[in-house]
Amino acid sequence: MPVNKTRIALALAAALLVSAPAVQAQEATPGYAEPQPGTAAIDNALIEQFAVAYASILEVQREFSQQLEQVTDNDEAQALQRQVQDEMIAVVEANDLSVQDYNAVVALMQQDPALRERIMQIVDSL
Repeated sequence: MPVNKTRIALALAAALLVSAPAVQAQEATPGYAEPQPGTAAIDNALIEQFAVAYASILEVQREFSQQLEQVTDNDEAQALQRQVQDEMIAVVEANDLSVQDYNAVVALMQQDPALRERIMQIVDSL
């Protein structure tokens, strides 16, 4: 049975760590406040932390995509996806972020072009 590699990769990229409820239950990172509609209530330190984590996550995803090209079995693909998810959790935590805060900033990036540009400039400078 062929592996639907695109579907697996998109699922992984779309929701960083949705199935990590124990990690998401951690307390929120200082510096993050629930934004009001139309605002990005995050401080510079959190943006820096996020950008470093985001750059690392992009690298993990790139490596995952390359590894996924070699996979021919659905079970192997799912095991690889779980491994990559664990790696991404470790990256987020190593940058003193909770998964919940990381995902919140990702959501803000999608809604706020100025924030996205600011974060991408930091990522590009790393």
